[in-house]
Amino acid sequence: MEPTHPAVAGLLQTFDPQAAANLDDAALAARCRELREELGRAGAAARPALRRLLDGPPMAVREAVGRPGVVFGAKLLAVAALEAVGTGEDIPRLERLAGREDEPLPVRLHAAAAWMRLCDDDIAPDLAHLLLHRFPVDEHTAGELLAPFEDLRRDLVRPLAGHLYHRDMVLRARARVLLITIGEPAIERLKDIVRTSEDDFARNDAAAALERIEPDALRAALIEREADLARLAAAPGRSNR
Repeated sequence: MEPTHPAVAGLLQTFDPQAAANLDDAALAARCRELREELGRAGAAARPALRRLLDGPPMAVREAVGRPGVVFGAKLLAVAALEAVGTGEDIPRLERLAGREDEPLPVRLHAAAAWMRLCDDDIAPDLAHLLLHRFPVDEHTAGELLAPFEDLRRDLVRPLAGHLYHRDMVLRARARVLLITIGEPAIERLKDIVRTSEDDFARNDAAAALERIEPDALRAALIEREADLARLAAAPGRSNR
């Protein structure tokens, strides 16, 4: 077996199924805090072991009892640690991990978030595509799907809004649900689609999203659209058309 870093070895020991079963949620949360500190102190020295762990077989996660959204897992801690010390070599690694359907959903989501933060380029379109095509998006899961991207939601608005023009009604519906969940940062882009778009699909889905986020914004966009159309109709050379 390849040697591993002591901090990563401790992580694996903690999340061994038998060991983890002997810890209640409070004890496991405390141990996770210790592991984060150990991995932080290890820095780049832990990088090879973290990479081997993330490239390895899927590992289960454990949800805290009575605390929705609180999840413990070896790969969750490893993703966060690698994000802090990773290099360009880790960008495709995190992308692959985000797309692995045999991994637990929280691992994939945190890998996608780390991938986006570690990449210097604008990968929001790729991330939006990944969320829409590879994850189970609906009104019940959208909050969980977007939770790791709290600081990145604004970047996702434009590529998600672009999918409102897609001919596939399922993708349009998924994009609409995610935009509704993003909320306020999506309002201006959705208003612009309602006001200016000639695409019925996009305009209707944008209007439906705005109705859920901010009905007053929808009413304002519709008034502006009617005013724009009236100005066009009254323009010279158009009255007899």
